[in-house]
Amino acid sequence: MIDLGTLGGASSEAVALSDAGYVAGNSLRADGAHHAFRWTAAGGMADLGTLGGAFSEAVAVNASGDVAGGAYLPGDAYHAFRWTAADGMEDLGTLGGAQSEARAMNGAGQVVGQSERGDGSWHAFSWTPAGGMVDLGAGTRSDALGVNGAGQVVGWTEQADGSRRAFSWTAAGGRVDLGAGAAIAVNAAGQVAGMTTLPDDSPGIFSWTETAGTVVLSCGRTLYDVLALGDGGHVVASSLGVARVRSILWTAAGGCVDLGTLGGTHTVARAVNPGGQVVGWSSLWDDHPQHAFTWTADGGMVDLGYWGLDGLKGRANAVDSLDRVAGWSELVPLVPRDDFAYGPTHAVLWKTAPTAEIEQLVSTLAGMVLPRGTAISLAAKLAAVLAALDAQDVPDACDALASFADAVAAQTGKKLTPEQAGPLGAAAADVRAMLQCP
Repeated sequence: MIDLGTLGGASSEAVALSDAGYVAGNSLRADGAHHAFRWTAAGGMADLGTLGGAFSEAVAVNASGDVAGGAYLPGDAYHAFRWTAADGMEDLGTLGGAQSEARAMNGAGQVVGQSERGDGSWHAFSWTPAGGMVDLGAGTRSDALGVNGAGQVVGWTEQADGSRRAFSWTAAGGRVDLGAGAAIAVNAAGQVAGMTTLPDDSPGIFSWTETAGTVVLSCGRTLYDVLALGDGGHVVASSLGVARVRSILWTAAGGCVDLGTLGGTHTVARAVNPGGQVVGWSSLWDDHPQHAFTWTADGGMVDLGYWGLDGLKGRANAVDSLDRVAGWSELVPLVPRDDFAYGPTHAVLWKTAPTAEIEQLVSTLAGMVLPRGTAISLAAKLAAVLAALDAQDVPDACDALASFADAVAAQTGKKLTPEQAGPLGAAAADVRAMLQCP
């Protein structure tokens, strides 16, 4: 577990993670202001600022390191933003009203959400760098909640009678009605997951694809919320029972699987990666305390623990395809344990796969401006680590890591600046600890 720190205040949380190693989240500053941040292994936690007000928050980050979220302008107006390393925080504007909110973003920097219009109604929008903000709305109100790499947007529209209709939208094809309910998420293949109302008026969950149409999930219990949809076709939903909340994983091939708990009554999943690894939080007894977990079909639910010796709570909010998990963990409770109140929390990154860590280290190294000979030499040492890990030869992997760490130390202040050497050495030490190298 890596403590990502804060922007100077007491608490922080990580909310999003990309395969390129970017983490986005929110943190208190020393002056008490709440700001969005982006974290990298090389640069640490960076304050993304605001749109002139005192508050900003992140909701998504992509492989390019772009961050989407919302921030206050001077006064009471709250606008969606996209932040990039090149241009900083960009105000995405509105559809004519005072407010807009970002919900999701894809790899191309397309941001979707909802915005107030000039007449006071709220409509779904899609924003792109080239086209700006486009009104996707229909009905009395609408919201866009998800977008995939192809630019397919999903959400819901509200009708005059208060009922909702799920929709899918593309720039080429316009809006497609998916039936009663609300579309919550869309994956890379165009599969949509959402909520609907069953014939007996109870809540239900659906999966929609262009080939299979709408499939209502049948798990032998009431399902009432879509928590996540993975690129592997995994739908994660909430199940409500007597005095308990559980999370269910559904696939077209395997049906429904109850993820279980860490011993208590509640489990709330937050994300699932393409391989079907699910993360979230679960209670140890009754509904307290709550620990972050990771779940796989082979290994079941694993407690990710907490950061501080006396911390009680932690939550996992995101997982990437390299099995890295981002979230937050409590440090020390502010009051006695019996009250189960939150203490200060820090954003954390759980790293569960040594191979994934070395692959990320290779990527970090490749992004550094180094003398050619130094870059080639260090990359060769990391290649030796990967080869040893692939062969399941831990002693050789430890030796290769030691060689890499020694080379980094030897070149610090020479071919490597201290700012470059620090993250490289820290990452190597992290993997050595995972492998329990002598």
